Amino acid sequence: EFCKSIDSMCEVHETADSKCCSPMVCNTSKRYGKCAKCADKGNLCSSNTECCGKRCHDGRCK
Repeated sequence: EFCKSIDSMCEVHETADSKCCSPMVCNTSKRYGKCAKCADKGNLCSSNTECCGKRCHDGRCK
C-alpha cells in the first residue's frame, strides 16, 4: 500500500492511498501539513501517541 515519506506534504483528511507511512502523522494545525514522526503542540491528533511527548485532548496536542 502506498504511503508518504517524512516531510512529504499531507492533508488532514487523507485518502487511504495518500496517508503518511505508519507510524508517522500529518503534522498540521490546519488542512495541509507535512508527514512527521509526531505532531507538535496545537496540532491535530486522535491519540496521545501522535503527539510529540504531549497529550491529545479534544483533537489537539496539548
